[in-house]
Formats: sequence, structure tokens, C-alpha cells
Amino acid sequence: RDSDAMLVQIKGVLPPRIADGAAAIIARISDSKWNTLEGDGDASKPALDGIRSAHRFGAVVDPAGIHGGPELLKALSCLMPPAENKHASFHLGRYEEGDFLAPQNDAAFCAVDAGS
Repeated sequence: RDSDAMLVQIKGVLPPRIADGAAAIIARISDSKWNTLEGDGDASKPALDGIRSAHRFGAVVDPAGIHGGPELLKALSCLMPPAENKHASFHLGRYEEGDFLAPQNDAAFCAVDAGS
């Protein structure tokens, strides 16, 4: 297989109602809200968007101004099984012609205030 051209689609991950709602929210996002994230995968350079592999795709950096955006991300996070010291993080992204994401492990780290 040519891994650079492979797209994996997993059906049935989301309940149909959430999947349909998510599609409707994303379809309403204006082009001006999408930011192009890109990097060449050079490990000697800082990864300003947190992605170390080569990539180019569209992302909504701040979903606060998107009607239904914050609620969608919260709903997706609630679908993840709870785990001690684990935090689910979802982002809105889109791939258009010529966009790509090189293989990566998709690990992310963020500081979370768990209270005292």
C-alpha cells in the first residue's frame, strides 16, 4: 500500500444523531474561520501547532465563535471512556485537495488544572 495516499474511514464510531449534528455544524463554518496548519516535519524546527510530522490541512483554532462548536467538542469528549489522569481533546479539521498528514502517533500533552 502507498501509505501517503491511504485514507481510513471507520463507520459507526459516532451515534448517527451526533454524526449528523457534527456534519451540520461543520458545513456551516465559513471559510474565514478555517486556518491552514502546515509544517515540513523537520524535527529541528519548533512545531508551532503541536504537530511534529509533515502536514497541511485546515483547522478551526478557536471554536468559541462557531455556532454549536464548543458543544460539539464537549459531546465528542463525553464519548471517550473516563480514565484517571487522561484528558480527551478534539479539534475541528478539514482536508481539501492537496492536504495531507504524514504518519504520526497523534499523542498530545496539555496541562490540566485538576484542582486540589
